[in-house]
Amino acid sequence: MFAKLRPHLFSLLIIFLSSLTPLVWFKKNLLLYTIDFNFPLKPLNDIASMVSVWDVMKAPGAQSLGNLANFPFKFFIFSLTRVFSLVVTEKIYFVLYFALFGISAYFLIITILDNKYRRVAAVAGALVYMFNPYTLNLLWHNLTLNHLYAVLPAIIALLYRIFEKRYRSRWNFILLAVLTIIASASNINPAYTFVAFFSTAFFVLFYALIKENRKRFIKIISTYVMLLIFMIFLHSWWIVPYAKSLSNQYTHAKDVISKLNLDNNLILKQNSQHSIFANNFRMAGYWQLYEGHGLEKTPYYSYAQFYKSKKFIILSLIFPFLAFGAFFFRRKSKNGSLLLFFASLGLISIFLLKGVNPPLRSFFGIAMNKFSFLGMFRNFYDKFGILLVLSYSMMSAFAIQSLVRVYDENRGIINRGLILSIPMFLVPIIIFSNSPFWSNDFFESKATPSAYVEVPNYYSDAAKWFNTQKGNFYTLPIPFPRIYYAAFDWEKAGYWGSYPSNWYFNKPFINSYTGDSYDLYEDSAKQLIENNVDNRKLGKILTALNVKYLIYYKDSDWDFVKGNRLWVSADPDKLENILAKQSWLKKDKQFGNLIFYRNLSYKNRFIYASNQVRKGQLNSSTKVSSQSIYVSDDRKFNLGDTEPQLKILSVSPTSYRITAQSKGPFFLVFSQSFDKLWKAYDKGQNKELAHIKVNNSFNGYYVEKGGEHTILLHYELQNYFIFGFVVTILSVIIMLIVLFNDKLYSRFSDN
Repeated sequence: MFAKLRPHLFSLLIIFLSSLTPLVWFKKNLLLYTIDFNFPLKPLNDIASMVSVWDVMKAPGAQSLGNLANFPFKFFIFSLTRVFSLVVTEKIYFVLYFALFGISAYFLIITILDNKYRRVAAVAGALVYMFNPYTLNLLWHNLTLNHLYAVLPAIIALLYRIFEKRYRSRWNFILLAVLTIIASASNINPAYTFVAFFSTAFFVLFYALIKENRKRFIKIISTYVMLLIFMIFLHSWWIVPYAKSLSNQYTHAKDVISKLNLDNNLILKQNSQHSIFANNFRMAGYWQLYEGHGLEKTPYYSYAQFYKSKKFIILSLIFPFLAFGAFFFRRKSKNGSLLLFFASLGLISIFLLKGVNPPLRSFFGIAMNKFSFLGMFRNFYDKFGILLVLSYSMMSAFAIQSLVRVYDENRGIINRGLILSIPMFLVPIIIFSNSPFWSNDFFESKATPSAYVEVPNYYSDAAKWFNTQKGNFYTLPIPFPRIYYAAFDWEKAGYWGSYPSNWYFNKPFINSYTGDSYDLYEDSAKQLIENNVDNRKLGKILTALNVKYLIYYKDSDWDFVKGNRLWVSADPDKLENILAKQSWLKKDKQFGNLIFYRNLSYKNRFIYASNQVRKGQLNSSTKVSSQSIYVSDDRKFNLGDTEPQLKILSVSPTSYRITAQSKGPFFLVFSQSFDKLWKAYDKGQNKELAHIKVNNSFNGYYVEKGGEHTILLHYELQNYFIFGFVVTILSVIIMLIVLFNDKLYSRFSDN
């Protein structure tokens, strides 16, 4: 193994040294965190939620399938934090992730090029894959670290090696399985699954066609299909539950967009407004480069003006000219026809990146209107930009290989000088055009809160007290997030991302949109903030919604939050005055800039029994009592006269065992988001209970008879996860048996 690696050690050293670039970005030992970055601030708490398909901590509960696909990544981070601090862990992750860019691209180029000049070409192509406008402006600046981008070249290389007899090795299959698992974190968005399938299927089809042999063609295609089926089995731990709830995932994503009074076509139009051919051609079509935040249009990037300058536009053309220059410098080689594949891939991606721009201006808009699931592609640049960079990197490697070959074959000093001048001219330009990569101000922006993060100590102090509070109650944040974003102005740094309470507190917080069940909490926050009166009825409504505490984030970034449609808010002085005048609220505790207010009306309403049913919807105009529930169902329910007694015997995020004693029929109320997959089974009556939506969006179960009951409440989707996990384990075992049993592997390899 080492003997095979020895010729590549110097090349890999260059890639590794280049991958140390992220270390320049860190300041004062602060974390980097922004917007949708998926790095856990408390890995131990985060890893605990990875084996459940229902997230009870995002009150009032929601499916958490994204966590499943993220499990390998989150477990890796968790493992590192057992040895290193969180900041050091993040630095290691950034360096390894950046290095994987280069190693993955280097591996593909070394695999498909076939002469002595390939190592120089592979290093050049790898560096282009690492340093380019796409990785600069999208992956790194926004920290949307796409694991598919990191491993896609290596996956294509392994497919090639599997099809080529001279490369046939059982380790190709094992490495392919490992890389697809690394890429699984990208599958939170199914659009990336499509990108992976499209790019690999297109490569396999192209590769099979150039073989010009019908039997070989069929064998290559059937091998790819077989591998695809195996990968589905291997990834069953997240595919099976995701497939079961695909419609729910789509509906949720659609609801999030509609809450902001947007639609997929409008977002596509905004994201595409600068994705014209000229910008896409030079990998610079991302909209944030050209737009700004707010009325003042404050640039999202500190280097935005430089990137929009005429000088840079001219310089950035070096990437496509070098890539397509491969055809000009082309020399005959065994795999030279693959150059056509990467060129085709690049042209297809340039067309897709254009979005609603001409030609075929209305094509994608019409397609999204007709097939609404295509809304997952509303930002074409981050999805198909991967393919454009892959194309340019590989084509650049072909060009460099041809240049080095021509240089080596020409003995004339003048000819050599001319050829040598090309890379000497290109290298400084490429370095200069990527100069923001090596700037300590890379993440600086006046448009959004700082990307540098240090969570104040009072969050840990608050967690020590808050986590000792008994009961499954909910906490309502002020300002109230309409989606899930938080923005803070902390003493040493800022913050812009999901709420840190998700990691610090072990009680459910209402700070992440969960669908219809979220709307009543948002309405309650509006009632509190906009009416500016002592609203005693609101305390009862919040009790019915299981809210015990309100948490006031005094450390919010008010300049960013005020007037922003992502929050229900007001001036901080006004908010404090409103909270102070509520007779049903008591200021319980304060830790730094975190203030906890307790709802004095509160009674535990997580799981309870009710024999008082009112018809209609729960809202600010309806009468609310301690035991009544609201049902929109037209059926008549005969209920007992006395309140049933409940006892919860066992609890997990997806399963509850409850005993009930009643003298007549009653409703069992489960204050989590209504979902048809929450099933209740009465063991005593040996039947499944009727499932009815209560209090607008909670789960209610009608128990028709009095007496003693043992009720099992279970989330059915968890069974699909367990089944998928078993299939994944069996797939790994079968793969290892086949690959390491010589007889089985020989038969498998021959076929």
